[in-house]
Amino acid sequence: MKVLLTSPTYPPFNSGLGNAVRRQAEAISQRGISVVVATGGIARNTRWDGAVRVEEFAVTGAEQLLRNPIRGDVAGYVGFLLTEPYDVIIMNAWQTWSTDVPMKVLRQITCKKYLYSHCISTNTILTFAGFRSYLNYLLWRPYWWSLGSKMKLLDGIIFLSREGSDNRFDDLRLARHVGTPVFVIPNSLPSKRELYAGAERRKLIAVGSYTAAKGFDFVLNSYAKSSARNILPLDFFGQEYTSYTDVLRRRVLELGLDPASVTFHEGVEGQELLKHYASALVFISGSHTECQPLV
Repeated sequence: MKVLLTSPTYPPFNSGLGNAVRRQAEAISQRGISVVVATGGIARNTRWDGAVRVEEFAVTGAEQLLRNPIRGDVAGYVGFLLTEPYDVIIMNAWQTWSTDVPMKVLRQITCKKYLYSHCISTNTILTFAGFRSYLNYLLWRPYWWSLGSKMKLLDGIIFLSREGSDNRFDDLRLARHVGTPVFVIPNSLPSKRELYAGAERRKLIAVGSYTAAKGFDFVLNSYAKSSARNILPLDFFGQEYTSYTDVLRRRVLELGLDPASVTFHEGVEGQELLKHYASALVFISGSHTECQPLV
């Protein structure tokens, strides 16, 4: 049996989605099934991640024509999809080229076809983000309106949970409405987790990408008002530094916090990140919107 997983990112690039897909690949491969991952890269490349073959394509974007169109070696990706035979294809996530391109040729793909939804953001408006969030909502309308017909071409959709509290789970409700088979498989975590002794857990942590949607400003404000302020260190762990990291660093000074008490990390993943969870007294999430994140 041979399974193809698609994802816009995959380790060593550190992202929540890519890390989740690696866990999928490992779990399937451990059952003696041949696994191939199609993902992004700076150029066409084939490499191995243990027993998993990784095919990289220089493609970016999504099926949103004005702000983030699909660019790159689309023809090469389509040729790969239609040439190599698979028993099952599992496309990870909506709103990304690695799924949107296969969707265009789905009728030509003869194997079983599933989508692993990590929720959808077409219907999400973050009021604190102002006009840009409203514009994004409008630009994603055609994508959302086409979703029902795309779902009918699938053999099933896998979700992280049976229900959700906000419109990030609108695709789950739509799948049930159009009659596409629904399966629930939560994000997996390592089975062995250790916790440090209470006296050794002397820090606070927050984990997520450095974007306003993750609410790190809320975490900083809460820390500044707490009795832990400048006594217990606060560590942020993000995928990679962004311009928003600079906003947060300025906020540290505005709140009168000791810069030595607040540390911003990037690229910490896997077992190393789990050690920080184990050594933390408190984990704080200020996120404005989540599905079922690895954190």
